[in-house]
Amino acid sequence: MTESERKAEPRDRADWSASSRQILESGKARRNAVRTPRAEQKRQIKNVYRAIFALLFLYLLVTGMTLHPELPDRQPGVGFGFKYLEPKLKEFRRKTGRLPTTQEGVDILVETDGVGIAPVALFLPRDPWNQLYIYKQLAPNKFILISKGPDQIEGTKDDLSDCVILQDSPNGETDTQ
Repeated sequence: MTESERKAEPRDRADWSASSRQILESGKARRNAVRTPRAEQKRQIKNVYRAIFALLFLYLLVTGMTLHPELPDRQPGVGFGFKYLEPKLKEFRRKTGRLPTTQEGVDILVETDGVGIAPVALFLPRDPWNQLYIYKQLAPNKFILISKGPDQIEGTKDDLSDCVILQDSPNGETDTQ
């Protein structure tokens, strides 16, 4: 080992410890420096945001566990199909004077032949499980839309449905209950 290399290296471990201590102490001094009111205010604002975020996270965690997924408005995507098909069925009723039969189903909304009217829907939406909605006419002014739910089997307790009762005449304005 050359003499210049020896000078570059610390003489013993005590030199390394002393220089390490100085570096550590300078870092502590910076952290323990007197905080300005502005810096203190920023720190407090950060803590408030952290607390709000933590509370929001806990709220979402707790309510997410207690929501009822069988309700259409609580299951993402199911409500869209109901909200899309309901006005299309009303429009069909306004144009033809009747609701589609259960046998015709919602397929008639996109067909051009059969009843001699232009289609009232551009497409038939699918539920979040990639199934078409089931339509059943319950009365001349009442129908139900059904999603088979996650198990994709009709008639089980996970099915989602929306029953609509139309008021007034078929050619006039219609309201739902």
